[in-house]
Amino acid sequence: MAESSSYSKSFAKQALIWDSALDTVYPDRADPPVNLTLPLEAYAGTYFNPGYQNLTVTLRASEGDRNTPKLVAEFVDASWPTTCEVAHVSGEHWLAYCEMTLQNFKDYAGARSEVGSDGKVEAVILELRGVNDGSAEGSIRFEKIA
Repeated sequence: MAESSSYSKSFAKQALIWDSALDTVYPDRADPPVNLTLPLEAYAGTYFNPGYQNLTVTLRASEGDRNTPKLVAEFVDASWPTTCEVAHVSGEHWLAYCEMTLQNFKDYAGARSEVGSDGKVEAVILELRGVNDGSAEGSIRFEKIA
């Protein structure tokens, strides 16, 4: 029984962390948000980092409203397959709500996209956060390859 209670507490803590992620990562975000530079579909594609391999970003219909598209990022070939719903915050800043499917674990990361002088997305940078306190831990750059 104690083990089950421990898991319940862990999941409850994860839910609270997820619920407060936006304020943790972007406490001073613009209100109203700054518009995206490009149409949402321009951010879809395959991104690559030598250590993390491919990150696939697709445009999908939202579950609640079929007419509202959203971005979904997936690490499908990773040791811990992860799917992230990516929410626009402001300008080129995003928040990725991630679930590691095999571990039943939730996490989040700030992200920003880089648009080149040619008007195309060049890269996505994930800004990793500490699970326990939301503190910044570093960033990972993924170059757009397709």
